[in-house]
Amino acid sequence: MKTAKGNTYSNLLNVSVINGDLTMVLKVPMAIGNIDKEWLDKAIPWINDRIISEKKPAHTLERAVLNIERYRGMLTDAYTMLFEAYQYCTTPQTRQKPADKAQLTVFAAMSDKMLREFAKMYLSEDRMGDMILPDDRETVISEIMATMKAQEEK
Repeated sequence: MKTAKGNTYSNLLNVSVINGDLTMVLKVPMAIGNIDKEWLDKAIPWINDRIISEKKPAHTLERAVLNIERYRGMLTDAYTMLFEAYQYCTTPQTRQKPADKAQLTVFAAMSDKMLREFAKMYLSEDRMGDMILPDDRETVISEIMATMKAQEEK
């Protein structure tokens, strides 16, 4: 499948990731000559010098560099959005009832001491004995909610 500009999706997504850095290949028209590492090593200091000294064509060079920066940010955002959408769609979603969400919010807002006291009302000493807050805070909350749900079903 092709985009409106004639690119294929596999071509646009042909990237590599090394140590968290996403690298992509850009095809640049070679109408100005053969661009290679040596050419870039000479051009970059010259471009920097022209922009800093404000000699002609500093404005054109600076505008091009700022565009590269802006488009690089846009590319980063676009790839991030693409990967997050993929991650979201391929990860199984769990649904919670609004009441469960409200209980979790209330329990999360409780201090450790208050949560421990509340847990004593629902959990036996055996179940509470091996749970040490705040390390087991999530476990205590899930145990309380399970016990409350079991009591409601009775």
